[in-house]
Amino acid sequence: MFSVSRSFFVFAVLVIALPARSQCLDWYSGFGLPGSGIHGDIRTMIVHDPGTGPKLYACGRITPPGGSVAGNVEMWDGSAWQDLGANLTDSSGYPACDSIAWFDDGAGARLYAGGAFSQAAGMPAANLASWNG
Repeated sequence: MFSVSRSFFVFAVLVIALPARSQCLDWYSGFGLPGSGIHGDIRTMIVHDPGTGPKLYACGRITPPGGSVAGNVEMWDGSAWQDLGANLTDSSGYPACDSIAWFDDGAGARLYAGGAFSQAAGMPAANLASWNG
């Protein structure tokens, strides 16, 4: 009797697990669109709805697709990566955004970025900046 219940348990686990496994068959670089990937290393991603539908925001030590300026903060709009124009820079030449978060301080939602940079969009920023774009 023990072997029958054990076999049934194994069968039940496999039947339950197989549909979940089959929902995502492949990974897509750049979300499957040619030339749409981000260059560099992504440190964090968050989802936020700025009022026009959910968007995926990514930051790190990254360059926009086809871009030569290190923006370090990008947004996926559902069809392509968009550079936010944050242009986080540092005299070392290796700026990076390590974390991002949306926060509404009462004056409207802003995207906050923290990392290793001294300027954001040409303005002084001591490793922390906010963006209201």
